[in-house]
Amino acid sequence: NGMLHTMLHDNIKIFGVYTVWEPDSFDMLDLAYSGSALHDNTGRFIPYWYRNADGKITGKPCEDYNNRNTDQNGVEKGSFYLLTQKTRQLHIIGPRRIVIDKNEVFIISIVAPIIVENKFLGITGLDLNLNFLQEIVEETSYNLFQKQAKLIVLNHGGFIVVSNTSNDQIGLSLQAVLNKHLKHKIMEEEVITYTPIIIDRILTPWSIRISIPLKILRSDADAIYKSMMDDTKVMSETLNRKSTNALWKLAVSGILLIISTLSLSVFIKILDSAEINLKKAHDDLELRVKDRTA
Repeated sequence: NGMLHTMLHDNIKIFGVYTVWEPDSFDMLDLAYSGSALHDNTGRFIPYWYRNADGKITGKPCEDYNNRNTDQNGVEKGSFYLLTQKTRQLHIIGPRRIVIDKNEVFIISIVAPIIVENKFLGITGLDLNLNFLQEIVEETSYNLFQKQAKLIVLNHGGFIVVSNTSNDQIGLSLQAVLNKHLKHKIMEEEVITYTPIIIDRILTPWSIRISIPLKILRSDADAIYKSMMDDTKVMSETLNRKSTNALWKLAVSGILLIISTLSLSVFIKILDSAEINLKKAHDDLELRVKDRTA
């Protein structure tokens, strides 16, 4: 808990950080911790540290980790745990709609499995508020294509994560939004391009949909076309760079740090229960560190 709290305190852009363990996989004391602080009635180790509306770091037990019901947008509420448990892969999941202190918040979750000796023990993850991605999209689209470019960031399933045109579309299927516009005959002729967002270790890449009204191109075809190609390239490169910059690296490296620390803790418990001499192991490790730093 101290490690999770410190990580959140030191990284202002992270909304929440957490870990959820399988029954009796952390310290085999679930029964003793049932109903205590940062635990639910199962007693499992499931702390969630987050920033409340006042910016103060607060802790509570994780919720919905086994919930297979879907939210308003059809996303499984427990996907952050259940999907990672099933695939044993690092995932970026979202947008997720959660309720914190009676306030509804849209977040992106970056979640990784905790695996020791090929056994799944749980997950650890980071939650990022959608505001940071919204700011990147709005900043990137400003002053491009006469301010008429529409940018939509899509998750792997084709659902809208953020858009520079409407916050009401968050979490909706892009196809459903397009079908609605078509039904009400408010579609306009556009030039549309897609570009992937590549994030290290993530097997389900997201993408950016960029659309430019055709009327802009017709006003001065040659000049606008060249400008469009240049702007599209700049926009794609900027979004990719910003969306995979230090924040993503921080998230992934932070998760890996948590996993390595927690896994080491469990591994030490395994060694201890097997009555292996931990003092000798410590001395051996210390000697190796000295050899490497010599």
